[in-house]
Amino acid sequence: MYFHLPIFFTYTHFAVRSCRMHEQKTVLVIDDQEIICSVTRDILEDECNYRVVTYTELPSIDCIVVHAPDLILLDILLGQGDGRKFCADIRHDPRICEIAILLFSVYNVDPLEIEACGADGFIRKPFDMDDFISTIQTYIEHRMLSEINTELFC
Repeated sequence: MYFHLPIFFTYTHFAVRSCRMHEQKTVLVIDDQEIICSVTRDILEDECNYRVVTYTELPSIDCIVVHAPDLILLDILLGQGDGRKFCADIRHDPRICEIAILLFSVYNVDPLEIEACGADGFIRKPFDMDDFISTIQTYIEHRMLSEINTELFC
């Protein structure tokens, strides 16, 4: 079945979407080790031109809402909390539940644990810089494409 969309709607819709696609992307890094926050910030700002916000302790849900990140990189074992529990909390908040979340840790994690808390993926520390960048970019691009599909078909 073929639907004809008015040219005005189509042009306006894609012009707005195109502007958003070129906005600087934001990554929120939550790790209790300042050196990890610093290294990931340097890599993502220098290599990807992303805006990076770091926290060395769990921020409030409202802080995440304010920053509106495209992706959250979340350590599993934090000094004052469990990243998996925080990930599940994020998934239960309708304001931010669609944000891509990657857990990362020096420990091996069962894929079922990652799925159970609602995370989108896992990065093992220490990480290869090229693999790290590629993984982050893939998840951000996937989120962008999901938003386009939602706007077009919902």
